[in-house]
Amino acid sequence: MKKKVNCSVERCMKFCIAFVVFLGLFGIAKISKADSEVFRLYKPSSGEHLYTKNVSEANSLQNSGWNYEGVGWVAPDSGTQVFRLYNPNSSLHHYTSDTNERDSLIKAGWKYEQVAFHSGGNLPVYRAYNPNSGLHNFTSALGEQNSLVSVGWKNEGTAFYCKATAPNGTVNAANYILPWNLVKSGKSIINATNSKYSSLVQNAIPKWNALRSGTLVYSSTATSANVVCYDANEVNTALAVTGTDGKIIFYVKTMDAYSANVRTQTAIHELGHVLGIAHLPVYDDLMYDIASGKTTLSTQNATQFTAAAKKY
Repeated sequence: MKKKVNCSVERCMKFCIAFVVFLGLFGIAKISKADSEVFRLYKPSSGEHLYTKNVSEANSLQNSGWNYEGVGWVAPDSGTQVFRLYNPNSSLHHYTSDTNERDSLIKAGWKYEQVAFHSGGNLPVYRAYNPNSGLHNFTSALGEQNSLVSVGWKNEGTAFYCKATAPNGTVNAANYILPWNLVKSGKSIINATNSKYSSLVQNAIPKWNALRSGTLVYSSTATSANVVCYDANEVNTALAVTGTDGKIIFYVKTMDAYSANVRTQTAIHELGHVLGIAHLPVYDDLMYDIASGKTTLSTQNATQFTAAAKKY
């Protein structure tokens, strides 16, 4: 669970939205305590970007004139160490997981500061170098990397890896589909009369049907549906789960603790699993495994749907 801080860098209280595999709790997907947002800040006077998972440092830098640019990526809290160094002459920071590079920079006068975060996962964080200013840029967005290279920055390849990209990050969305879906003969019939969130489910259906008409159909009769929604009063760290048995379970105590937008997102998200769409490792996306209150489908969600629909 993430807690809100007292400025624009927010680690909002978010629980996982999940799917259940083979009728059990195996496969519940949620952000681990071993995952951390890496905040990205920009200093207008120097053009430098700084990357930190420390909320207090991010807030302090904002008070000193740095601009907060959002979450750069989500890093694991274990794995390969990424070192942060500081050049007292240029006042620039550098990040590397290469101990030889770290030691070489220290010999050249750079000051070793700390392990900034860790590298892990299978999504690349790219590194580019500006030979005119001496600046380095690190990004999980291939589009940003390519843009910098097109204006003269040097492409230094993959610096390290992350668990989830920034909202503008680069993933092959078509690869993020489930090995199963709950679509039968081209459509899935949904019933939610046994859930207090019935209206949310019914309102979520047109979101996906706008991409492929008639795939989700609502029925007021549970016996005619192949997907039925239920509520559970037990405490759970998930907002909801969807199982291969055709049951969507909403955890009332968790759902009601959060905003209307989070509850709306949960309903849309779970219907995504019904369609065979997996969690997308893009921070704050509707299909990311941590709820943010996002209620609009992204172009990447549409790509996921297209890929999943090939199995219908």
